[in-house]
Amino acid sequence: MESAIIMTSICLTFSSKCNISCAHCCFSCGPHSEDHLSEEQSVKIVDDAIANAHVNSIGFSGGEALLHRNLLLSLMKRASEGNLKTTLVSNGFWGHSVANAQNILTLLKNAGLSTLTLSFDEFHEKFIPTQRIINILQANKYIGIPCHISMAVTKDHTGEELIHDLGEAGFTIPITRFPVVPVGAAAQLPKENIYSHYDANDPLICPGLQITYHFNGDVYPCCSPAVFHTCLSIGEVSNTPTHTALERVSRNKLFALMQRIGLRGIAEICKEHGIGPDLTKVPVVDPCDLCRKIFANSKTLEALLPYIDQAYRKTLPDKVQS
Repeated sequence: MESAIIMTSICLTFSSKCNISCAHCCFSCGPHSEDHLSEEQSVKIVDDAIANAHVNSIGFSGGEALLHRNLLLSLMKRASEGNLKTTLVSNGFWGHSVANAQNILTLLKNAGLSTLTLSFDEFHEKFIPTQRIINILQANKYIGIPCHISMAVTKDHTGEELIHDLGEAGFTIPITRFPVVPVGAAAQLPKENIYSHYDANDPLICPGLQITYHFNGDVYPCCSPAVFHTCLSIGEVSNTPTHTALERVSRNKLFALMQRIGLRGIAEICKEHGIGPDLTKVPVVDPCDLCRKIFANSKTLEALLPYIDQAYRKTLPDKVQS
């Protein structure tokens, strides 16, 4: 029997509204962004996740999710009471003081938050002073929510000074730096400043899948910033409940191939059959960036589909192929 892709978490990106407008934002979010899922849709997504035995966690993000504090806390508490772990991505605008940060962290912990990710880098720092992040980290010493910092970088925005400025507050938490993918607002950044250090010798294996309900009304197979600029939507939020989304992704041979032969392998198949431009040797930021380039339009996907089954079967053990 063909093995299915195993997923245990989903992501709910329920609003594009943000209090800041970062130059690298993959969604081009800002104060005037209005795309959002309704409260009814968001509640249904959480309830579907609770009811599905395969799902054990749900992540919340935006935009800036805490601009909708009451809704977020309600969804988080609902998920937690349904025995789901919950995660949150926030820019930390609420760290005006240690006292205010402690208040928000207490609300989040009482709602059942399992892990907090703070998006903080040189792009965010133009709007969110470093001291606010320090205030949150200091306050969290008394609250104890597992926390880490996610830091987007380019060649001219490496984040090294920010790490220094965080000082002792940043000593005890993980800080993950990752290269900016040129999508959304980041597409306007100078190309020469983008890290594109993967070349033709790298297989670029898909890093993983996570069903994502997006504020644009579509459902995607993962939460990568790049996927929202592809034709890889697996349905609409209004008619794709969790069990349907999981089934569409877990049994999908194309998604399985991305993890077995990598995105470079998919590009080789396209080249072999004359589908789209030759992307086999194009430098890219990461596997998701190459995925974005391959599946930028539905014509490529449609032309590729007839060759997927054959390529997939070549990855199976001989006894399964026969």
